[in-house]
Amino acid sequence: MDARLRRIWRRIAEPELRGIAGAKIENSATVVAVVDREPGAYEGSRLREAFGSYFEDRGLHFVAAVADSYEDLVRAWFKQVDGSPGRLLSVRSVDDDSVLRIGVDHALRSAEERAEASSVGTQADREALHQLVPHERVEFVAADTTG
Repeated sequence: MDARLRRIWRRIAEPELRGIAGAKIENSATVVAVVDREPGAYEGSRLREAFGSYFEDRGLHFVAAVADSYEDLVRAWFKQVDGSPGRLLSVRSVDDDSVLRIGVDHALRSAEERAEASSVGTQADREALHQLVPHERVEFVAADTTG
């Protein structure tokens, strides 16, 4: 849990914070908070503003994920970073839990997007998620939807 982000959270919001991470990569910043319940609209707005100031990014993407497991976390995160949340097909730990493999239906993407290894969210979205899971790697793979 990032201590600085936790302090910002505690100053503004009431929901219990289970984990929090942030990332800024190039022109994109994201904060992902794992909570027991979603913050209200006013709290969410204040959090987005405070985290945006912290990362010096007014367009910061703030994700509040109600989750009790890593699979719940990925599913909540996916719903908030992907335009087609139904594309998430599976979440599995593989290779002795060193890899979190996320199966995604790429059929709805263009050929160019399908060729891209990680077409879910921004690089900052993916990095903030990765910081919250114990896996060495997080992989987004095209899942088999034929069978």
